[in-house]
Amino acid sequence: MNTKTKWIVPFRPSSHSYDATVVLRFENEEKADVAARMANNGPGYRSAVSHGKLLLISFSDGSWDEPDNTFEEIGWKGDYKEYNCYQELTVNITVPIGATHEALALVLGPTQAALFQELAHLCKQTKTTEAADTKTISFSYKGEAIYRQEQNGKYVFYLSSKWLHVEKTSVEVVVHI
Repeated sequence: MNTKTKWIVPFRPSSHSYDATVVLRFENEEKADVAARMANNGPGYRSAVSHGKLLLISFSDGSWDEPDNTFEEIGWKGDYKEYNCYQELTVNITVPIGATHEALALVLGPTQAALFQELAHLCKQTKTTEAADTKTISFSYKGEAIYRQEQNGKYVFYLSSKWLHVEKTSVEVVVHI
């Protein structure tokens, strides 16, 4: 049984649409560390870092023939999936206790309320934590339907064919991968 898993995950780290990060899951940390050293010593526009059993290799300059060469160099023989904009993140939005969906536009402002509504529609997993007079709703998401970046002190979300520019002070974003 092959216990290795591989994903190609474009994080869009720059304006180049071909930049991507490949995530490989190894059987143990030692194999991931060895593969990272081998990938960093090879030719091409890439950098690699291991985190436990995970190996993240970032490719740039549109070198899409490079991942296959890199996999061969580090001895990777597993399958992989390719994603256009895969992200795993949690978005935390704090609202007053008792605020209705209709009142969110007044309480949060129109952009944050639109983000709340879209996240409520897209995210299957939510968690609510209550404080004295507020509650924080945590929306967890894994997939390609949300694209998020930071720009000029704001979070910029693209979801459901809408661009939403949200002040960083109004929401908390935790990126898992």
